[in-house]
Amino acid sequence: MSDAGWIQRRCGKVAPDRRDSVPPPSAIPNPSSPRRPPRPGFTPAGRWSSFIYAARGLRMLIRTQPNARLHAAAALLVTIAGLALGVDAAGWCRLAASVAAVWAAEAFNTAFELLCDVVHPDYHPMVRDAKDAAAGAVLAVSLGAAAVGAFTLGPPLWLWLTGPENAG
Repeated sequence: MSDAGWIQRRCGKVAPDRRDSVPPPSAIPNPSSPRRPPRPGFTPAGRWSSFIYAARGLRMLIRTQPNARLHAAAALLVTIAGLALGVDAAGWCRLAASVAAVWAAEAFNTAFELLCDVVHPDYHPMVRDAKDAAAGAVLAVSLGAAAVGAFTLGPPLWLWLTGPENAG
């Protein structure tokens, strides 16, 4: 059974049979040939290497994903606006949680798209739909974050624009 046949059956092109419930050996990663050097156990050095890999992932996200750069610019603008408008602690909590949620959604979307491209490099409508659903999740989180930003930054911004005499 070829790798391509297994992938086609798993993606719904061909009805699966019992033999396809387990991927072929060539589809299972070989633990003896890691892509990275082996990590130390639960030690300070091991925790430090986890942070290094995570920082590498964030750098890759910003370098390769135009939407991540848009999110970075939006986060910077929100931070500047929050500082300029004197947002209270509760407002900062809402803004920080929203920014973190957008970044997490974008990172998961990017990871999912990269994995889809590795698993099925050719065009497939189900892969397209899966990628679109992941992008839709980022859009939903971004719209929610925009609403939080409007409710948190809107009143002090309105007060600043119209002057304190209209505080009403």
